[in-house]
Amino acid sequence: MSGNGRGVMSLGDGSHKRELVLSLLRQGHTRGESAEIAGVHRATLWRQLRRDPEFLDDVVSAEQEALDPKFRLLNEWINDDSIAIKDRHNMLRTFLQYKRHRNRRRCYNKTPTHSRANSGREPIR
Repeated sequence: MSGNGRGVMSLGDGSHKRELVLSLLRQGHTRGESAEIAGVHRATLWRQLRRDPEFLDDVVSAEQEALDPKFRLLNEWINDDSIAIKDRHNMLRTFLQYKRHRNRRRCYNKTPTHSRANSGREPIR
């Protein structure tokens, strides 16, 4: 295992995990999701982004690649004169709510447990 001596996988130049994180970002995953899937702690990813401006540029480019098709479609809808203004407004609002929800969905997908009530054995319904 390569790393910094603390058992943390490296995200250095050319590492498999680095390329996997970039690939996942291009597919539309968030930074946190990409790190988790690649087997890298989120803090490691953030540290690497602070230390390596080239990697930060690669990450931003990968995120932009994932967003471009969605924004092009949204731009077409917004500028389509055959769609009523009210409907265009609703589409934009729905898109922005989805984007905000998508960024937070990891929190929503976890079923909360209460440690005092059931010692974490059963999800609260």
